Amino acid sequence: LVTFPAAEFAGNVIVVPIGIPEEIFSEYTGAYTLSPDEIRSKFPHRKENANKGDFGKGLIIAGSYDMPGAAVIASAAAVNSGAGLIKLAFPDKAYPAVTSSCPEKILLPLMTNNNGRISSQNIKKIEDELGKCDAVLIGCGMGCDHDTAAIAETVLKSSAVPVIIGADGINALKDN
Repeated sequence: LVTFPAAEFAGNVIVVPIGIPEEIFSEYTGAYTLSPDEIRSKFPHRKENANKGDFGKGLIIAGSYDMPGAAVIASAAAVNSGAGLIKLAFPDKAYPAVTSSCPEKILLPLMTNNNGRISSQNIKKIEDELGKCDAVLIGCGMGCDHDTAAIAETVLKSSAVPVIIGADGINALKDN
């Protein structure tokens, strides 16, 4: 209700206490509450008319037929941490699993190899996407094979933006 586009329709949002007495927290030495001003200070100011394109574009290359959840979880984490637009590149064989739980991502299903992983035949398509993003995550749940290594190596060599490499990406590259 406080961010685009809902903020246009919500009007003035008023935060009210929900009935948890402050004394409850005195029993716990490690527990504390934040005031609305303290919470607000932790987040950057967002213009009222901002849109998701104003808050960064991420490319996530992740998942495999047998590990589609890695792509889903990684892309959800990116969205939940404040990234504006997330494009999720994943193996097309994992399409049903990925699409059932990724409504807010831009999807880029890629050709799958015989192991159910992203094929290195997609390298050109992936390279084209590198110029459209502000950061890249690669490797989560991709498995370790020649194709994963070739894709990860290409991303590392071709990307002009920061690259985060997940465990399978690191393992696939360990011999290169």
